[in-house]
Amino acid sequence: MPGERTLDPDVIFDVVFEEGLLFFELSNRASVPVRKVVTVFRKPVIAPDGITDIASLNVFTKTEFLAPGKTIRVFVDSVNSYFARRQPNFVHVSLTWKQGAKAMATQISHDIRVYQDLPYVIGRGDGAKRGVASRIDQSRR
Repeated sequence: MPGERTLDPDVIFDVVFEEGLLFFELSNRASVPVRKVVTVFRKPVIAPDGITDIASLNVFTKTEFLAPGKTIRVFVDSVNSYFARRQPNFVHVSLTWKQGAKAMATQISHDIRVYQDLPYVIGRGDGAKRGVASRIDQSRR
């Protein structure tokens, strides 16, 4: 892989679980901007439309500029739907970017299964109810 492998990368790829939804995040943790950020997924992750490979989105293939402290969040799917559609249990990405004239690179892996059985609140306010991942919801059907 071109560039240097960093022990404490300035650009990271993260998986976020929030209220039963999964998101991918691309973040610049540096205090300076980074350029030419490319995220390469080892396996495709298909969006809920059943067609779009999330890895092919411009944010992952050609982010020309990522400001200091900037995070870009991409909706992936609800956790129940993600696993029902048999999406990858593990997401492995290779990140490359430029910081000034220096080429940087790192690899990041996430085990999505850790989110599969987490309880979460469905909705907000007085009408909110507690939910648990798909196993409970499906057993009632």
